[in-house]
Amino acid sequence: MRRGEVLGLRWRDLDFETGTVRLSQTVQTDPEQGWTFTGTKTHRSRVFHLPSFVLDALRAHRKAQSQRRLLCGPGWVDHDLVVDRADGSPMRPWALSRRFRYAMEGAGIDLRFHDLRHANATLSMTAGVDLKATSFRLGHSRIGITADTYVGMPDDHDRAAAAKLDALLAPVMACVSNP
Repeated sequence: MRRGEVLGLRWRDLDFETGTVRLSQTVQTDPEQGWTFTGTKTHRSRVFHLPSFVLDALRAHRKAQSQRRLLCGPGWVDHDLVVDRADGSPMRPWALSRRFRYAMEGAGIDLRFHDLRHANATLSMTAGVDLKATSFRLGHSRIGITADTYVGMPDDHDRAAAAKLDALLAPVMACVSNP
């Protein structure tokens, strides 16, 4: 998910029974208005399945957020957001990036929030997820964007590709070499 999509995600966009999320809005900052809710970058919502470990983390987060909501009482700003400032109002994009950076630095990891999209694409391809599915999950209109921008080629995949070509073409090459 893009940073703005994470910030615009509402609890009603999650279906814990089916394990799906529907992305339909983002949070963006505006120098004059502060923050605004807008449509997604591709101007269409997309629905995809979440891994069970993500759903478990979201359930735990929802419980903690509910406790904060009770503490805030009437001061809670109800936008139904999954990611919020401590009072329910939208978190600014730079604040999410900063919090993420501090968490990564604390863990000794050199990773920016946006790098998660690259990592997701590469890990998906490494796990054998179809390029079209990966492209859809990233919200790209064409698979070429995904392939050209996000998907790195791990060395073992390159080696495996060479081995498959070798196995396919070895009989042909044997015939050409020994007429």
